[in-house]
Amino acid sequence: MLTNELILNHLHLAEKIAKSQYRKTPPQVQYDELQSAAYMGLVDAANRYDGKRDFGKYASFRIIGEIKDYLRSLKWDRNTNQLCSIPENFDIAGETESENFDDILDGFAEKRISLLGKRILRMYYGERLSISVIAEKLNLSDARISQLVKQNIETIRLAI
Repeated sequence: MLTNELILNHLHLAEKIAKSQYRKTPPQVQYDELQSAAYMGLVDAANRYDGKRDFGKYASFRIIGEIKDYLRSLKWDRNTNQLCSIPENFDIAGETESENFDDILDGFAEKRISLLGKRILRMYYGERLSISVIAEKLNLSDARISQLVKQNIETIRLAI
């Protein structure tokens, strides 16, 4: 069977696994992002398939692996059901009496985060908006917003 046929015939499998994994993730993780990871796993499985075993079982392992890799990239801790890329004492949703959001970010990142980066972090963590909503508001792709969140959090982590 051709790679394209394998993918098209097993899209439902990727969607089923993404839905199953989505139920186990924190609210910050978007279903669309998990579904994209599942599709990537399916494509990878189809490209690597050697025809010697049942494709459905093989693809399932590859899809789940890709989703787990994606969640690891977010620094999600399955034991606490939280994203751990920000230190626990870093509350960017709240403001202290003397500091606003930008002061807190500047303190951690020493002005290494752009205005756009601060705005995205404010919307994602402070306002609890989804990646998709932020992307729509800023006229950027979901992937770009996700990338900027990850980059800016890493900048904060390194500054700490």
